[in-house]
Amino acid sequence: MASWNSKQYAQTSASPVQHIDPREHGRVRAVIFTWPQPGDTTSTPAAADTINLCWLPPGAQVVGGRVHFEANAGSSTLSIGTVASPTLYLNAQAISSASAAGGVALIPAGGGTMAAPIFANQEGNTLNVNALNTGAATLIIGTVGGATLTAGKRIAGMFEYIMD
Repeated sequence: MASWNSKQYAQTSASPVQHIDPREHGRVRAVIFTWPQPGDTTSTPAAADTINLCWLPPGAQVVGGRVHFEANAGSSTLSIGTVASPTLYLNAQAISSASAAGGVALIPAGGGTMAAPIFANQEGNTLNVNALNTGAATLIIGTVGGATLTAGKRIAGMFEYIMD
């Protein structure tokens, strides 16, 4: 039976040891978001309105995440991404019925179609992972689609990311 090595395993097992790209390891951290703010039972974002959800720190490499929501208006949808790419992590998810116990996986976690992969290793080969390796913090937004959201209905989620 054959045995195969990942790029990272091969590099760290070589003699002399070859260092792997610092973006390929590190501490997994999470940032959470909840909306609306506590006590707010009147906010009703309309279609095309945005909700500022959270900040990702400079150099954060997103490796997954989830979003949960309460049942909302019949044709309302939610996309999650950045100002530059509003559907980067979730594209027009219907939120007319409550999310299942496991919630909805934010791309890239849980499989599914990847948004444009932008993370490249030292050799310049694109990996199937989204990354935000920017020099500045990145704002994550939710964009409402379809119908106006129902007042007081909660949306919550989290992003997992790697930092050195």
